[in-house]
Amino acid sequence: MLGKLRPARGDGDSGESRVSRSGRYAECVAVMGLLLMGGWLRVGHFERIAVEHFDEGVYASDALFPRGYPFRHLYAPPLMPLAIRWASRFGPAETFGPSLPNLAASCLTLAVVWSVARCWFGTRSAMAALALATFSQLHAAYSRTALTDAMLLLWLVSSLYFVERLLRRSDVLAIAGLGLTTGLAWWTKYNGWLPLAIAAGSILLLAVFPGARSGTLRRGLGLVAAAICAVILWAPVWWDLPGGYAEVSANHQKYLVGLSGWPRSLQTQIAHLWLFDGAVPIVFALVGGVAPGVVLWRLRKSDNVAQIAPLAVTL
Repeated sequence: MLGKLRPARGDGDSGESRVSRSGRYAECVAVMGLLLMGGWLRVGHFERIAVEHFDEGVYASDALFPRGYPFRHLYAPPLMPLAIRWASRFGPAETFGPSLPNLAASCLTLAVVWSVARCWFGTRSAMAALALATFSQLHAAYSRTALTDAMLLLWLVSSLYFVERLLRRSDVLAIAGLGLTTGLAWWTKYNGWLPLAIAAGSILLLAVFPGARSGTLRRGLGLVAAAICAVILWAPVWWDLPGGYAEVSANHQKYLVGLSGWPRSLQTQIAHLWLFDGAVPIVFALVGGVAPGVVLWRLRKSDNVAQIAPLAVTL
């Protein structure tokens, strides 16, 4: 993606090329400025970071036990505890050391958000997406913890690029990339299989379009291949579970509220988001959910998969 920012080569230095080059430099400066600001909002005053949540304590103290924290597997797969164990060599375990993996992952997430948005929708949309991610207080807050959420988000956002590529081309890179990012997400959190669900939903959505329907079988086979790759990557975690996945699933049942509890949970999530970031992200979430559907409806007779695929993944 960064290669697209380089000035175009040519025999002369026409006015048009100078304007184009100036625009690229301006974009590069703006992107670097937002990335630096986002990094500071997450890493700044790192000496004030401390382990506070119970789950953070589980992951951070896993290295203190010969066989790991008792029943740690009920809380999360092993990637975060392993990352914290490695990162603690570079920072004190009692303060910011356990948060180093998330600090790094969150800064990378900002770059991935910009890159994916620019690839799909162009410069202006990418800058808007990067600005929203940079100044998201919710993301910044979770970035300064030793929880699994910030790292999971990095893998999820990265996987979206490969989902869209799978819809367009279904090549080896798309399959391997989707399998790898899903596997890493699954190693981070037990719902890390979500990229496969997003891909399945996007394939079904594209099957509605007459012009894109002919590639449904190819996309489906590509998704199966990516799922096999993800399962192979996640298999060591499954094999290492003392009581099998049934024990993990039974523990998760305690946190499920069912369909009747969804309205209350949604209300709570909106209230928390409002406290962190105000009305702006809520409004953008609503617009981001409705606008792609409207555009897709207008393009329902189109056979331009490259134009439809990003909207399908976004929706």
